Amino acid sequence: MSKLFTLAIILFALCFEALPQHKVIVYTSLEAALAKPNDVVHLDLSHNDLYKFPEQVFQLPNLKVLILNSNKLSVLPGSIEKLTQLEILEITRNLLKDLPGEIGKLTNLKLLNLANNSLTVLPNEIGSLPNLEKIILSGNKLKVLPKPLGKIKSLKAIYAFNNEIAKIPNDIGKLNKLEELFLSQNKLKHLPNAIGNLEKLEKLKVSENQLANLPRRMGKLGKLTHFECSNNLIFTLPETFTNLTNLSFVDLTANKLIELPRGLNEMTKLKKLLLARNSLVSIPSELLEVKELTYLDLEENQLIEFQIKIDEKIALEYLNLSKNRITMIPPGFGNLSSLVELNLSKNYILKLPPDFNMLKKLEILTINQNRLMGLNAEFAGLTELREINASENKIQRLGTELGDLIKLRKANFSENPISNIDQSIAKIQQLQDLILFNTKLSEEQLNWLKTNMKTTYVVF
Repeated sequence: MSKLFTLAIILFALCFEALPQHKVIVYTSLEAALAKPNDVVHLDLSHNDLYKFPEQVFQLPNLKVLILNSNKLSVLPGSIEKLTQLEILEITRNLLKDLPGEIGKLTNLKLLNLANNSLTVLPNEIGSLPNLEKIILSGNKLKVLPKPLGKIKSLKAIYAFNNEIAKIPNDIGKLNKLEELFLSQNKLKHLPNAIGNLEKLEKLKVSENQLANLPRRMGKLGKLTHFECSNNLIFTLPETFTNLTNLSFVDLTANKLIELPRGLNEMTKLKKLLLARNSLVSIPSELLEVKELTYLDLEENQLIEFQIKIDEKIALEYLNLSKNRITMIPPGFGNLSSLVELNLSKNYILKLPPDFNMLKKLEILTINQNRLMGLNAEFAGLTELREINASENKIQRLGTELGDLIKLRKANFSENPISNIDQSIAKIQQLQDLILFNTKLSEEQLNWLKTNMKTTYVVF
């Protein structure tokens, strides 16, 4: 009997989904809306050069969505409280400097978008919106994240980037449903400890501020998956940072980091880590033990070496070690067998390790501005290589190993003292661009290349 009942429910649900759904009409003119005032749910009057709030909208008793973007409104009237059914209000790219306290009467409001105005403060009544889930305040002139926001228990997202915010009130910690907090491009010098109370926070963006450190209580953000904190002044991360075991994306580009905390291998879900333009002199070996890590950017640090101390295959697909002080690539580099793109440019590398041929999936190799004397025989194992830039090295000869790179499409060997290229290069049928500026190739060799590389654009 219970199985028949369950089957009946499933059939009923399928039949219900098959019924035509009522489509909400978006009205884009007041004239059309006023012709059927009771039918209007969604009104969009964007791009109409409105200087004054269109009070005719008060004649639309069922209005739930009002869009007034890209107009010239400087005042929002207190009579807006009449729109009691409103759930979405967007007034972006206007000239608003403040809001009336009556906005707190819009108790059904779920989304309030006030981006790109000239707001300096919000009224206290903004804290009386019991159903508000998302507020967008980006591109204004706020100096403090409005304290009344801490009263809105329903808030799931606050977007307030590109303001002049220098302080976040402790009341932020009361928002136990908050999932997204975007505060990049402000003037923050610190984050309050209360931020650690945001137990449901998933995304935190605080790039382009003046942060010198992060609070220890940040380690309590157990659901955080996405963290952006680039272009700040951070020297070190709190040891609790590795407690953020759900993080999958971390951007700490352009800070002043001199070291990373131990225990990074506990961040088992980390997939993308951006650490370019810091002052790191070493990387904890356990970082490469993170099974999910596929993208690692360490450009422009102070690394002298890049040690690989584990004997198992590493998941990295993208690795950028350019603009460091690396002199050699250590044994074990072949364990990076999932690499698709590798950038080793602008270092002091003399030669590549013997196990370099283990990088069977490598498609893009950038190794220009080093001190390579040649491409060793193991290079022949890079059968998936599509692009190579080895310009500005000390390479004197390109041997038979080059001919085995059958999928190669672009090759740049400019600014090398190359005097000989093996004729096996003609086997590379897919080669499109061969760049050989300022080498020591003879006129005879250059003519041979032009004659035999018919599908290739040869530049010398």
